[in-house]
Amino acid sequence: NTAGFVYSNVASHSDYSASPVLYLKSTVEITGGDGTSGNPYTLEMPPVPATETISSIFTNAEKTTVTNNNVNYQYAPSVGMMEDVGGNIRYYGADPNNYVRFNNELAEANKINYVDVKAKNNATLQALKASSNEKIKELKAKYKADLSVIKREHSANVKEIKLKINDIYAKRVADENEDYKNVLATNKDRDVIILRKADHTLFKENLPKEKANDLENKLNAEGFDFDAKKSALTGAYKRELNNIRNNLNEETKKFKRENNLLNALTKEHEAKLKELNDKKVSEVNKAGLIFFFKLQGNEKTYFVSPDVITNKLIQGVGSKVFSKVYIINVPHNAYKLDEKGFEVVPLKVLDYKLRKFVECEVKETKKHIFIETKENLIDKDTVKVSLDLEKTQIIESGLNIRLY
Repeated sequence: NTAGFVYSNVASHSDYSASPVLYLKSTVEITGGDGTSGNPYTLEMPPVPATETISSIFTNAEKTTVTNNNVNYQYAPSVGMMEDVGGNIRYYGADPNNYVRFNNELAEANKINYVDVKAKNNATLQALKASSNEKIKELKAKYKADLSVIKREHSANVKEIKLKINDIYAKRVADENEDYKNVLATNKDRDVIILRKADHTLFKENLPKEKANDLENKLNAEGFDFDAKKSALTGAYKRELNNIRNNLNEETKKFKRENNLLNALTKEHEAKLKELNDKKVSEVNKAGLIFFFKLQGNEKTYFVSPDVITNKLIQGVGSKVFSKVYIINVPHNAYKLDEKGFEVVPLKVLDYKLRKFVECEVKETKKHIFIETKENLIDKDTVKVSLDLEKTQIIESGLNIRLY
């Protein structure tokens, strides 16, 4: 009965027995046994996909809305789950019911303890900063020591150059004075003596200038050599210094990202969405701007400007693109037969064996053009022709500037 009792109010001496009745789901499978008491049937439920179980748990759990950077997320704290902006359910663990067996291996799905992560990252970052500061200190000390060495070498070289120049010109003075005295003492020719005195006077006048010029050239050469060494040393120092600082900055960014991973992922997602939206807006705007070329003397014929030409013209003349007059140089292979083009009258065929051209007259302007084609156009009164603008040259007529 409804109370769970099996009974009858009629007395009976017959033997009866009660057997349990089981109702099984249609998905239950018999995996063994023959139904006897010694070998009963073994019943098993087929495995349920983890996605269904997790989705069901999340769906049935009580949820709260969490807003981060103007983005709403659905959290189910009781089961350690959340739904991201892409509609994906993420399981970050709900101790103690957070174990799974995969490939017969037991694994635990734990939510990240960001307090521990931040503490560990901050400790690592502080150690890295200390190490970087020590490296920078050593690098600066080495740079100063090396710079001091080349400065001392430069000072020594300058001193040596000056001494050598003084010695060289002192010897020249001594040699000149000795030779001058010998000439005066041994030569009685009045003209020779007069000429030698003039040379000696000129020597004394020019010697200081020669000495100064020679000294300046030697010092300049030494100065260039010193500047080159100093520049190489300073460049190497700055590169190494930047490497240390850049490495520290990159590691700092990485740790900051890990310390607030959800916020970082949200910002990256928003940036990507903005990039895609900007691209969409750009493409929509571009699709709405269609540029045409109109031929002078032929008001009914327009040619659509390809994007590559439109962009070139806008880059070249900006917003004045619509008020300019352009010269279009059209090679023979840029003309093509097109029922939507302008009318021309075929005049004669120019057959060069390998290539064949048809001379035509444009009906509106009476200008002659040459179309490269193998078709027989002479028998036709008129044909229609258009341009492949990407094969042309486009010149702004006012300033005679080639834009494409």
